[in-house]
This record gives sequence, C-alpha cells and structure tokens, in this order.
Amino acid sequence: MNYTLYSQRLDAYKNHDGWIYDRFPATFRTQLVYIVRDLPVKEPFWQRFNQWFEREKGWTPKIYFIQESSHPQREKLEYRLEQLDDFEFLDLIDGLFHQITKTLEPADWNDAVQELNRRFEQHHLGYFFSQGHIQRKG
Repeated sequence: MNYTLYSQRLDAYKNHDGWIYDRFPATFRTQLVYIVRDLPVKEPFWQRFNQWFEREKGWTPKIYFIQESSHPQREKLEYRLEQLDDFEFLDLIDGLFHQITKTLEPADWNDAVQELNRRFEQHHLGYFFSQGHIQRKG
C-alpha cells in the first residue's frame, strides 16, 4: 500500500487556531471502538490492516490473547484504539479510514465517516476526515 500517514504529513500544518490537536479523550477513543464495530467488514480485512499498520509504523507484531472471539483482529485494533499515544492513535484512524474508503462501497462507510466527523466536532478536535484522509481544520 502506498499511503502517507498523518504524522508523516504533519509538517504541512504550522498554525494553531484554537482547536484541540494534541490529545484525544477516553470518551472519543471509546466512541471510535463503536464506530469500528459497526463497519461491515470481515476478519481478513482487519488482519490485512493490522499487518499493514504494524509494518508502516515499524512495530514488531504483537500477539493478543483474545479468548473465544470470532473477531480477534478487530479486537486487536480496538485494544490499540484505547492504548496508543495521541499521534499513533491519529495515525491509526487516518490509515483505517483511508483503507475503509478504498475497500468498501460508499454506502458501507459513509455513516462511519459522518459519525467520525461528528465526534471530532463534539470533542472540539481540530480534525476531519475527507477525500481519503484526516485533515486539520483551519
């Protein structure tokens, strides 16, 4: 996959305009878990995404022991949504929604993107998702 993550595009953003850019509250992270659970994708997608993300970030793959789950790769991603630092978290959202909009039909991802953007607004976060990637407001 040829894609530049948000942190790699960060240098293009210089001005601070009053929006929150550097922290993501626990409630926002939890709301993202629910958005992810509502997506109509199967385990192979989650496995490919997790492998791609680990590779892109240069991480050693981790094994997660999720007992009796029919969605272990999705749950691995959900765990990450709660554990990553703020810029890794933003990279994960950026890469995930980029892949979703490239893989699924718009009817399958449109509601998720709308909810993501609504949650950014709700928490006064200075980002929105449009045209296949996270963008900074302002």
